[in-house]
Amino acid sequence: MRVRSALLSALGCLTLPVSAQRGFVENKGQWPMQVTHRAEAQGTILWCERDAILVDRFDPQAIEHHHGTVEAHDGPAERVIPHHAVRLRFLGASAAVQTEGHGLQPGSFNYFLGKDPTHWASNAKAYASVQQYGLYPGIDLHLKQQGTGMKYDLVLAPEADPTTVRIAYEGVDGLQLREDRLVMRTRFGELVETIPLAYQDIAGERRKVDCRYRLTDGTVGFLVGAYDAAYPLVIDPTLDFSTYSGSTSNNFGYSATFDALGFLYAGSSAFGQGYPTVIGSYDITWNGGDGNQNTGTDIALTKFDTSGTALIWSTFLGGGGDDLPHSLIVNDAGELIVLGTTGSNNFPTTTNAYDASFAGGTAFTPQGLGTTYPQGLDMIVARISADGSDLLASTYIGGTANDGINSAPALKFNYADEIRGEVLLDATGNIIVAGCTQSIDFPTTPNAYRTAFTGGSHDAVLFQFDPQLSNLMWSTFFGGTSADAAYAAEVDAQGDILISGGTASANLTVTPNTFGQTYNGGTADAFVATFSGDGSLLLASTFYGGSAYDQAYFVELDDVGSVYILGQTLSPSGTLIGNVEYAVPDGGQLLAKLAPDL
Repeated sequence: MRVRSALLSALGCLTLPVSAQRGFVENKGQWPMQVTHRAEAQGTILWCERDAILVDRFDPQAIEHHHGTVEAHDGPAERVIPHHAVRLRFLGASAAVQTEGHGLQPGSFNYFLGKDPTHWASNAKAYASVQQYGLYPGIDLHLKQQGTGMKYDLVLAPEADPTTVRIAYEGVDGLQLREDRLVMRTRFGELVETIPLAYQDIAGERRKVDCRYRLTDGTVGFLVGAYDAAYPLVIDPTLDFSTYSGSTSNNFGYSATFDALGFLYAGSSAFGQGYPTVIGSYDITWNGGDGNQNTGTDIALTKFDTSGTALIWSTFLGGGGDDLPHSLIVNDAGELIVLGTTGSNNFPTTTNAYDASFAGGTAFTPQGLGTTYPQGLDMIVARISADGSDLLASTYIGGTANDGINSAPALKFNYADEIRGEVLLDATGNIIVAGCTQSIDFPTTPNAYRTAFTGGSHDAVLFQFDPQLSNLMWSTFFGGTSADAAYAAEVDAQGDILISGGTASANLTVTPNTFGQTYNGGTADAFVATFSGDGSLLLASTFYGGSAYDQAYFVELDDVGSVYILGQTLSPSGTLIGNVEYAVPDGGQLLAKLAPDL
């Protein structure tokens, strides 16, 4: 069956959580070796190391500001997110400490980042808490998130010595005891660790034990009052970082789809936080491709249950530059197909990919998306396994100019209009893509309808891959001498392919006897076109619009092959109304039904 993807950018910003829940995600090779687990908290990323807790704070307001205000002229220095990293290092801790996650959370996390498959990670699990056994002789460390902070327990076995515990707070701007609270100064204000609760459970009764901090030459320990050394002792501090809220993995939705069973899929951009290599105050340039410690914007893909409330799996997909998803669809095997664009020269591709190399283009910065592409963009197509754990197929496709980005002034009308195009499937599972390109050398095939770029800022493109993304079965341009772009596609019962989009070309090819034989004027017209299933013939093509701006963002078919388009118009009131009882004369959106032959 065909399952439809929906581009959400015209609706504004849909925020979907990458992790979709709280928890400590295990390290399966996606992060440096010293990391065992990672969690997101209020304005903070927690990194669990084998002898330390790394608290990486940031300014989420800066993320919100940059996302809404990035302009094309901004330079990398104008797009930095301030961070301050503090490490709680347990001095003298055992090198043989063993770490385990407890309280398995539903769902799994996958990381397909960069070209090297040895650094890809699949089926990483999240846990409610992390326990480090044998941190000191007879002393274990338990970590969990609590409220607006982090709670950690030091669990002492009978006869264990609490004075063994010594903690260095690396990277703080200042450290002091204030009314029995440990206060750390950072560039974002104070981190506060409350006076620890200490207790013993003896004979079914919880007995409180007096406990307070001891600060000596910048090192923190604990002074414990009288207790029964024959029983375990728990020291229970809480670190509160509620001053800020948010997450560097804030993400903005671009596409969504569902499968035959009703499971939900979301495709978004993720501003993922890289592991800090600098302790103390530091900056991260979050636009990928600019270097520094940040991986930039990756594609985040999440599968939810049929109610949309429980995570099934979640994955990152991307390289060292910025990557964005445009469209999603699920095949009959439950595998997720992704269409996107990338500025990464190391985007993960698979063996026998049609094209494993990045062609790039010219530097480009979309307005307000939080991304930049100093080396230009290519289109990418990828196929993810049904359980989200395997990158089954992935390829670049593009020429030496920018591909997949709708940046023509006549056609880029709404926020995030650059991120359009659609991926769909034919009856046998082959992958069809409708989009646009600025590349005169975009790959086409010999028997395609049109093998040459027509002109203008970009042409529409339509092409088909086999399911393995190793064979470009056919590929064609479509356009006139001004800007043209395809935004949506549909396959009819005969296997022919319809596309819809926008054009500024008065000489776009139309076929005889279709509804709109001439360009209607204004900055752009909508168009609809039908191609043969092998891409070799233009079967029908028509303009649709009024005397101002018009575009068709979606195309659909009913059971008898009638064609429906949904789009946007600025044409004069009443211009596009006909044969209906209900209409809004100047509503701004257009909805039209055309005969199967247009």
